[in-house]
Amino acid sequence: MLDTPSVAGDVSVVTRRYRLATAIVGIVALGCTRAEGGERGGGRKGAGSSRVEVGLRVPDYKALGLSGDSVALSGHVGHVVLLNIWATWCIPCRVEVPVVERLHQRYGPKGLDVIGVNVDAGNQTAKVEDFIKSFGVTFPVWRDTHSDILRIFRSPGVPATFVIDKDGMLLYKYLGPLPEGDANIHRVIEQGLAK
Repeated sequence: MLDTPSVAGDVSVVTRRYRLATAIVGIVALGCTRAEGGERGGGRKGAGSSRVEVGLRVPDYKALGLSGDSVALSGHVGHVVLLNIWATWCIPCRVEVPVVERLHQRYGPKGLDVIGVNVDAGNQTAKVEDFIKSFGVTFPVWRDTHSDILRIFRSPGVPATFVIDKDGMLLYKYLGPLPEGDANIHRVIEQGLAK
């Protein structure tokens, strides 16, 4: 006679497998939610107290360029901006970077400012530069070693993408890796550029 598990045992195994699958899908869907080396945070307290939602003005944001120069989102008023937050240690970011680069190649000549904001902690500029070179990134990259942008833009992790119109209003928000060929982001960018 064959030894068959009880119905209760089958349900328990199915439940555990379902929970594990749900947890894995959740992690992949959100991307990477913690900064390298521990909890995200640091920097200014109280930053990001305003809502960042489609249809509202985005807060100004300042960071450093790779050469150490001060840069600010307010310097791009009058331009449509695609702001992409990423880290070198984030696997979904590695999948997404070529997608963002293709958006830059397609819409940059039409007036889209693509800005990558790297949130690797500490003095990782050489690592970031190696990453940029290995992925053929040609859009500007800013550094935010304290992950302030995650708080300011209310992002639970990386990657995250925001499209901002010429007046500083949020047109589009996507948390997680941008899907290849996503029609929504193309539509939003084209509408923003047409205004």
